Formats: sequence, structure tokens, C-alpha cells
Amino acid sequence: MVLASATLTGSTIRDLRHLFGPPERTHLVSAVHLRPEIRYAFLRCAENERRDLVLEAIRLAPRPFILYVTRPDETDVWLAALREIGLRRVDKFSGETSASVRERLLKQWGANEIDGMVATSAFGLGVDKNDVRTILHATLPESLDRYYQEVGRAGRDGCAGAALLLYTESDLAQAHGLALPRLIGDEKGYERWTMLIDHAEQHATMPDVSWVNLALIPARLTMRSEASREWNVRALTLMARAGLIELVALAARGKECDEVPQSLSDATHAAIRILDDAHRQQDVFNDRMARARQDVRQAAELGLDAIQAVAAGDIEISEALRQMYSVNHGDWVPVTACCGGCSYHWEDRAEHVLYRPPVVPRLPRFAPRALEVVDRLALPRAASHLLVIDVPPNLEYAGTCATLVQLLAPAVGCHTLALEHDFARLHASAIERALPRGYRSNVFIDIVEGRAPEQWPAGAGEVRIVIWGSEKPPAVPDDLRLSEAQLEILVVPSELPHPHHPTRRFIDTTPHVHAADLLRLVTS
Repeated sequence: MVLASATLTGSTIRDLRHLFGPPERTHLVSAVHLRPEIRYAFLRCAENERRDLVLEAIRLAPRPFILYVTRPDETDVWLAALREIGLRRVDKFSGETSASVRERLLKQWGANEIDGMVATSAFGLGVDKNDVRTILHATLPESLDRYYQEVGRAGRDGCAGAALLLYTESDLAQAHGLALPRLIGDEKGYERWTMLIDHAEQHATMPDVSWVNLALIPARLTMRSEASREWNVRALTLMARAGLIELVALAARGKECDEVPQSLSDATHAAIRILDDAHRQQDVFNDRMARARQDVRQAAELGLDAIQAVAAGDIEISEALRQMYSVNHGDWVPVTACCGGCSYHWEDRAEHVLYRPPVVPRLPRFAPRALEVVDRLALPRAASHLLVIDVPPNLEYAGTCATLVQLLAPAVGCHTLALEHDFARLHASAIERALPRGYRSNVFIDIVEGRAPEQWPAGAGEVRIVIWGSEKPPAVPDDLRLSEAQLEILVVPSELPHPHHPTRRFIDTTPHVHAADLLRLVTS
């Protein structure tokens, strides 16, 4: 299972590790690139000013645009205001919009039949229109994370986008109320947990997993309701965050059902695994849940403080985003600050933002591959897992490498193609085209610097084809001998100098096979 997102806060990463874990079996690969296309502007205004300022901005704003508000009822108010000034190709979208209307609106939005959408945060996830030019906020979001997700709807085609936020004094109180989530207390949480676990049923195939019915209610209540079911979900979610249980699965329409719910609101049963045998001791339960609540509230307060500081001009937005998304405890998430334009950077229009993408950590382990094809050929190896292939360094070098990739990648179930930087600059597209059409999506393509050894370690069990260019390697072949890979196939020019003996070739001291001989064996 792969969970993918452009940005995750440290708190969210911890939650996902517990919800999709156990944590020790999850792995994070992250290198955050802040969006350079967006130009930001923030203005605090009076309540009686905001309506006119928003409408004036929309008259001038490049289309398409999105006007974000917080509550569903606000979408009605602002949609009416837009139509009063003569806009007709506009509509609204919120969490209360029905599924059929959502489908119609998304089709119209994608087909450019709508110039502007008045929306809550429900209009964000999965809405991928690449030419949105303007994002306006007639509200103060409850966190910088939410704000960044929403302005990220603009400029997805790589062209400039504008983001304008206008907020009032009343927005501060509203944002504070939204930022701090409603969390179940100790007494109610313990009551619901004991009720759920007392009526749990064992999973059919996993003896340490139990199904709990989310529709159950405490004995003191007489009527089942959606709110009661949501409190059960909140209790279990907070328990998972506290490390008391692991949420293994959710099911709709009964336990052991194959139907997976599309959202928490559709779930009827949850499969849980108990992680702490002291879960029935109320003092232990209360202590662990209190710490989990504190973590949730602390993360919410940090997000709220960050958006307030950015809106007030106390901190430049790309620096605030860098601080929010950088993680250095347990996980490592590098973030490169980059700003397409804000009040700090507008002062000097000639400024060029220097941007260097962060280093992306590699995956630590890979699924094993069957290597009968290579084993059957009984080729000479430089190490038990290292096969070196030399190719004459003539005009056909890249073409021969492409042929080797075409034949070997599917034969060995290659996980990764690693191309030395100078070689990739000239030939990466040709090598990628050499992969069989149905196989291209199965292979990672890494571009690696010959003199950056930190980029070279292979994951445990990885099958990798490494293609070297003409640059003299510092010690990379030596690093490959110590690799944890299941198989490293190193393709080098025949005349590549040895990293430690400049007067000798690398293949003079290394067991290898000539490319022509290997191609003849594979195709015969």
C-alpha cells in the first residue's frame, strides 16, 4: 500500500504510521518541494469592508478562480453576491453538496463551463484542474496546512497563480474554534471502549484481531444515532494514536464484508488489534489518552499560530511552510523553501529565488525477484550479487545500453534503473523508451551523481541496473560490492578507469562479461 501526498505535517505522519502500521513496518520517503508558482497577498480588514474588497478582487481576478469560505451556509451568501454583480458562470460546492450535484459540478469545472467556484475545504482533495489562476479566501483557515492545500489548487500547470486572503476580527475566533478538534474525554472514552470490546467478535482468519460494531451505544442511551457512531470512531482513532490499539481494517455492511467503506461515515465495523494488555486498567487508559489528546491539540495550535503569523506578516510564508513540513525527529523530511512572490519578495522584483531540490531518501527494502535467467547463464560475477557488463565506448554505447535494458529489465524483474548524471543528461529518454511498454510503470528511474556516495546505497533485496557514463568513478563500484541488493547489474564503458589505479581499466581487475557475449547468450 502506498500513501501519497505533496505535504504532510509531522503529527499527520505519526497518525498515519499508527493507522496503517504498525509503525515499525512503515517507511517514509519524502522531499518536499514548495510551490514556486503562487503569489501571495494578505489583508486584515473590517467586517463592513470585506464584501466590497472581495467582489472588487473577483472582478479583476484571472479565471478560473475559487473563493474559499469556512461554513456551507457562507457559500450561499457569497454565490448570491457574485450573481448580484452579474457573474453567471459560477456555482458553489461544500460538504453538504449531494453526490450527484458534485459529479455534475466537477464535470462542468473540468470542461471550463464554470469560471468560478464558491467552496469550503470539501472542494480540494481530488480536484485537479491545472489552469486555476486565482484563489481567494474570504475567511481565515484554521491552519496553515489547510491554507496551503487550498492555494495549491492554483498554478498546477506551472504558470503563475494569485492567492489573496482577506480576514476580519471575527475570523480569528472562528478559526480557533475549528482548529481545536472535539476529542472524547476519559470517562466517555473508557465507557465506549469497554462496551465495544465486551461485544467484540474474533476475526475469522486473524486470531489476534477482533471486530467491533461501531453502531453500539452505551446502556444509558436509548437511541442509536450517527453522532453516537462517530463518537465510537473518535474513541478508537484516539486509542490508536495513543498506542493502545491498532486499527486493522474498516468494513461496510457487516464484519468480514468485502466492501470497503469510502469514508469513515460509511463504516459499520472496525477490526482492531490490542497493543497494550493494560487497556482495561482505567488509570493506564486515562494516562495514554490524555497524552494523545495533548499531542493532537498541540499540533492544532501550531497550525493555527502559523496561519495567523503569516496573515499578519510576522513571518514570510515559505519560511513558515518550511518550518511546518520539516521533520527531524524519528523521520527525516527535508524541505526547500521557495516563494513565487509575497510582500517580502515583491520589494525586489529583480530577485531570483535560488532553488535546489532536496535529496530524496531511497526505499530501504524491496520484494524479492526470481533470478533464474541470470543464474542459468552462470556468468562471472564481481561479487555474489554484482554482475559487471562492459560496453565498448563508441558511438553505439547508449544504444547498446538501451538494448541491455530492454532485454534484462523484464527478465530479472528490475526494480530500479540508476543512471549516472552525465549519461542521463544525454540519454535518459532513450533508456526509458527501451523499457517494454507494459513494464515502464514498474521501474523506478534514479539519476545519481557519481561523486555523491550518499545516493548510492541500494535497498535490501533490490534488483537494480546501474548505467555508468564516462566520468571516472571515485569509489562507486567499491560501494556496490557492499550493497544489500539482491542483484546489481553494473554497465560500464570498457575504457572506464579504475577508481584507485588511474593507469588501469576498471574491468582489468574485476570479473565481468562483455555486452556482445551477454546479448548473444540471452537471445540464443
